[in-house]
Amino acid sequence: MNPGDILAVRGKGFFARMILRATGGEVTHVGLVVSVDPALILEALIRVQTRPIKDAMRAAKDGYLLQPINFSAIECRSIVKEACRWSARSYGYGKILLHALDALVGTEWFSRHLAISNRPICSWLIAEAYRHEGYDFGEPSGSVTPGDIFAFAQAHPDKYRVIRLSTILSTCSQGLP
Repeated sequence: MNPGDILAVRGKGFFARMILRATGGEVTHVGLVVSVDPALILEALIRVQTRPIKDAMRAAKDGYLLQPINFSAIECRSIVKEACRWSARSYGYGKILLHALDALVGTEWFSRHLAISNRPICSWLIAEAYRHEGYDFGEPSGSVTPGDIFAFAQAHPDKYRVIRLSTILSTCSQGLP
């Protein structure tokens, strides 16, 4: 695990099921690894915040680490720095509404054309940080979903290594370190 890696999780609750249904993706949330010792991620929850990776994984049904291949240490630090710029910003509930409208109508028009840039959601935060270094996930930052990021990593093994974290998840759910 390295700073700049992406933690992609599939949540357990009602909202996770709604995200899966609306997006058709395999994961419901993404966060950015910002530190390895201690293991911390930056993620958009109620606010953009940093917390231990084990806390994020406790609330997950399944998890994956998406590791960029052939990114320099400088690029990874820049991605982390860009994402941290959004720390403490309020969550983009309006963006979630736009994604819901997209899912309802079967388009990406709302999230592509009406997105509010100063209120991040998890996938936007990751996409914007990567875009800062010239990388994308095949969709504009405003319309990318956690499932899009995960699917892009799976479809591009030349760019991302996808590691399933089920062993770590079961350890965390038992309350072990």
